[in-house]
Amino acid sequence: IELIAEFLGVEAGEQEKKVARLLCGGGKLEAQHKINYQGQETCRALAVVSSGNKACVWGCLGLADCERACTFDAIHMNSNNLPVVDVDKCTACGDCVEICPKDLFVLMPISYKLMVQCKSLLEGEEAENLCAVACNACGRCVADAPPGTMKMEKNLPWIDYSKNDLLNPSIARRCPTGAIVWIEDKQFEKTFHLPLPIGRVEKIVNEDEETL
Repeated sequence: IELIAEFLGVEAGEQEKKVARLLCGGGKLEAQHKINYQGQETCRALAVVSSGNKACVWGCLGLADCERACTFDAIHMNSNNLPVVDVDKCTACGDCVEICPKDLFVLMPISYKLMVQCKSLLEGEEAENLCAVACNACGRCVADAPPGTMKMEKNLPWIDYSKNDLLNPSIARRCPTGAIVWIEDKQFEKTFHLPLPIGRVEKIVNEDEETL
């Protein structure tokens, strides 16, 4: 740990381990494509061409800039063209955060298991038509979360991680698209899911106490 801290230019301490997480779950199987890109095989090059090859302009481009940038060999692309972070190798150095042209990587304490794998600002069918795992802003997760832990902002669930101890896997159980997940280890490999009926949205717990 001390050697890694020295390499990164920070002090070693007892802080909780952080890992890189990707705010997108839309790989080549889920996201609609709008162009057949034949240029330089990098995300940064692709990003300047109509904001990428995917219909969702917020989505992962899948050309592995993050994998190549990772100093610790902690990122590898899976068969769905999504980067999988090895939580044991990841040092939260931030190289992936810097290189991603879509700003999709965040460094999160490993105890933060609930996360939204989507940055789309669209809602309903407009979002789902572009990506099968897009957040459609239905609000079911917010309705199922303990009061005060989540709210909807700009068509996306916002999680108050200062109340992380109150969060639990059942919050993600009714998500109709799988945009919000409970992660036990690596992303896109082991996620918590309950095959329960989606049902209607009973209540959105936010500042306005809006009922749907």
